[in-house]
Order: sequence, then structure tokens, then C-alpha cells
Amino acid sequence: MKAETASSANPAGYIAPFAQRNYYREAVKRLQGLARELRSDYGGKKSDFNILCNSPVPEKPLAVASGLGSIGRNSLIIIPEAGSLCIIAAMTLPFALEGDPPLTGSEVFPYCRSCDTRLPPCAAACPTRAVTGDGSIDLSRCIQWYASGKGNTVPEEIAQNWGNRLYGCTDCQDQCVHNMRPIQGLVTEEGVLPGYIDPQKLLTMTEAELKARFKGTSLGFSWLIPQGIRRNACMILGQYQRQQ
Repeated sequence: MKAETASSANPAGYIAPFAQRNYYREAVKRLQGLARELRSDYGGKKSDFNILCNSPVPEKPLAVASGLGSIGRNSLIIIPEAGSLCIIAAMTLPFALEGDPPLTGSEVFPYCRSCDTRLPPCAAACPTRAVTGDGSIDLSRCIQWYASGKGNTVPEEIAQNWGNRLYGCTDCQDQCVHNMRPIQGLVTEEGVLPGYIDPQKLLTMTEAELKARFKGTSLGFSWLIPQGIRRNACMILGQYQRQQ
């Protein structure tokens, strides 16, 4: 796919790597396939196999309880195979299975032992001090939270640190020691997006055009498009104008 870069008069809107492909949709498709196989082999109704992915259900505690990983100081799930560069998907079953014990027992932040407990790298990297380093995030200061369409307005301090992010802030993950080693990622062609898109071009598109442009991508959810994308584009252009 040809990248939609910005003109020389405008900055390019950055899309974080985790949003450049629709990994959530890929996970759901794989679970749907598994559900069909289980229904064929063991019976049950389609409604017995409920898929949860990017849902209101507290997925991170469920992942910890299932033995997939542990919460890190950046508040994200850290797993041995991929650090915090992962998504969570789950599916209910109409029959019981023997569960796995928590992967790291009762130890707190087992994967963060080598980091400075006063100011771990993830917290030091956060431009708005949203990452506290104690396993929680102050959402009122999180760029990613606002980029996802949350909040009625963006506070000035957050706006000043917005940069050229059209969607996705990964500063805390970029400094996690577990994310700096080669990780075998999942290749999917679901919802492919370029790394950069012209924010000015997005502001000229109608609501229907925006929905069509991002349909099937990780930016195509009803809670984000089109108002959220338009606001993010305005944030980029506002930051650019401040620097002129």
C-alpha cells in the first residue's frame, strides 16, 4: 500500500505500529474459527462461545489469572514471549477446563525487577507523566487515552506534548527492556494502514469518506471515527503551528 504522506506545508500524522494492522480483528477471526471447530466436535450453541477482545471486561486481570503473564509497572500485561507487545483476546466455553496457575505466583512486577523502582524507564519516557511506575496510569494525562476519542477536551499540557500522533502513543512501551529484543510477531493483512497519513487531507473528508477509509482497520471502531480522528488531526496541526 502506498503511504499517504503529508505535503511539505503540513506534518505527517503518525500511526503507531500496533494500529497499522488490525490485530484485534485477526484475533477475533482466529477465535471464531476455533469456536466452529469446538462446536463441531463437542456441540453447543453459537452463543455459548462469546468472544472478548478490546471489550469492557477486565481482560488484564483475566490474563494474569489464566497464567499468560503479569502486570508490569507500565500497567500493561507482560508475557515471556513478547513483552508488552501483545493484545488480549478471550472466549467463553460451555464446558469446564482445568485452569493454569498464575505464571509468576504472587510476586509483584516480576518482569520489572531490573528496572529502577523509583522511576522505571517506562515512566521516565512518558511525556506527560501519565505512567506512574506503580502499575497504574493516570488516564487524565495519557495521550493514548485522548487519541482514542476520550475526554471532551484535551488539556493544554497534553496538547503541547501531542507531537504528530494521529493515533497511538507507545513511548512507555518503546523503553521497556522486554520490548527491545527481537520478537516473532504475527503477520496479518487485516486492516493494513500506512505509518503516516496527511492530517490536513483527513479534515477535508466527509464523515462517510472517513468511515470508508478506515473501515476494517484498528481505527474503524464506532467510538473513534470520525470525530476522534478529526480531533487528532487538529491536534497535530495545532502542534505544528506552535512550532512555526
